Amino acid sequence: MKASELIIAQSTNTASADAMLLALKRWVSDATLTSPDTLPSPDFQSRFWFSGLLLLLLFSLIAQGPKRFFTGLFQWSDLRQLFQQSYSRLRSRPIVPLALGGMLLISWTTSQLLSYNSRSGSDELQMSLRSRTLPALSLEQGLLAALTPLRDLTNLADCWPMVAMAVFLAFQYNSMLQWVPRSTMTPIMKSANFWSQVLWIAGCIWLVYRMVIGVSSYDGLPLNTGAYIEVVLEPAIMLLIDSFLLAWVLTEIRDAAYSENDQMKPDFEKIASLLPGIFLVNFSIAPGRYFAHALWLVWNSVVDYIAVAGSASSSIINYVIWGLSWGILELQVIAFPFVILAGSLAWSQGSIQQTIRLSLRMLKKDGSLIFLMTLICSLLNIISSAIITTLILSHPVEPWVFKCADSYCHFATVFTGLIMLSSLIEVGERSLTTANIPTENN
Repeated sequence: MKASELIIAQSTNTASADAMLLALKRWVSDATLTSPDTLPSPDFQSRFWFSGLLLLLLFSLIAQGPKRFFTGLFQWSDLRQLFQQSYSRLRSRPIVPLALGGMLLISWTTSQLLSYNSRSGSDELQMSLRSRTLPALSLEQGLLAALTPLRDLTNLADCWPMVAMAVFLAFQYNSMLQWVPRSTMTPIMKSANFWSQVLWIAGCIWLVYRMVIGVSSYDGLPLNTGAYIEVVLEPAIMLLIDSFLLAWVLTEIRDAAYSENDQMKPDFEKIASLLPGIFLVNFSIAPGRYFAHALWLVWNSVVDYIAVAGSASSSIINYVIWGLSWGILELQVIAFPFVILAGSLAWSQGSIQQTIRLSLRMLKKDGSLIFLMTLICSLLNIISSAIITTLILSHPVEPWVFKCADSYCHFATVFTGLIMLSSLIEVGERSLTTANIPTENN
């Protein structure tokens, strides 16, 4: 056991430490929220999802007013029309779900091959079912998946084939621009040139880092090299890559209704037009992801000094334990309403100020519709994740079963996330004072 884990175990107990570390590993490596509690919750951790929904309801209620909000809850024809238009956007740009599905499948398959016979898979499954029945665990997983409805679109840096493809295309784009005189470049071309260079360099570093983690790390947790620079560098590079890949998804879905494009090749100028807002949006939707990485790296950077000193403040250790367990869930509750930012950013040309303004306008105009759409998508996540978890974990205990259940759950929720993102983009367009429709020339 590592010194960092030993200190945590001594501060609580072995069972609690094991449950907390398992929850942390599943969140960091697979973006799967898990209860860090050793005892089953009577509400199946539904309080976190309900709290997130309550925050979204309050924001919508305040922005729209009680009368308009509650009247809008019964306008089911608007909801049906929204889903139809959102589906039409995705159908017009099939490369997005096909590319995401294919790349994620390759990534998950690789992960399964690396840990197919690992005994830790069986141990983690038995630990999860030690104090819970299978239906209770499945429902809990579904409710926590509903708390992170865009989890598969905000953590694409963990999908190594997507990162590898982004590195190749960014390098290609950057190389082609070297033949264009800088004096003839537009400002957006200069921005795209700079950021595509940053992307392929950061992507190469990230791929090597992830390769080392896959071989050397303890179940996917971030590595501590002793140089301390990774405390800042690792979360920053991860946020950069996450944001660029999310920007590609956003621009493709946004432009689906106005331009035909059946190529996977991204438009770096359109992606660059979403900067710097995309960084704020990605961080706001999944703050627990970057918080967990940063805190784990900080903790492992100072733990050697704590071990040498022989003691540490119990309050500091308790804060670390909270931050690596319940703190992640509570951060995601606060972040739940911020999914609206993804829809507004698509039409805000990367301006943080315009993104916030358009989000408020979306809530004021269609707050009840956004709430209903989020509720339906969350319920789909709960049902699909609970059913898949139950079916796969009904298989006799094998090392691959636990990760397999996670993979198939994500394979279902990625498409729910795309529908939700497309719906938010549709609502964002409706809320524009004057529709700023992108063309092939901007």
